Amino acid sequence: MLMSGSELNHPSLLMFPTIAKKCGDTEYYVSNLMEKSNETACGILKTSTKSMKRNFDLLVLPYPYAEGHHIVMLKLPS
Repeated sequence: MLMSGSELNHPSLLMFPTIAKKCGDTEYYVSNLMEKSNETACGILKTSTKSMKRNFDLLVLPYPYAEGHHIVMLKLPS
């Protein structure tokens, strides 16, 4: 069993006795645990992606423009 990046040679019943007693079907428990962890990771990634995009946009555009603002476009000769 791998725990915190290091390998342990202890039986899982010794490490987690209450989990084994509560849940008779270990495959269901593991699949449910994986599903919950995946949902949590997806939620965290969505929020971090939004904040990363906002931070990048603020760096690229120092003045945030909104609909209705007047701007001047400069056309350089090509």
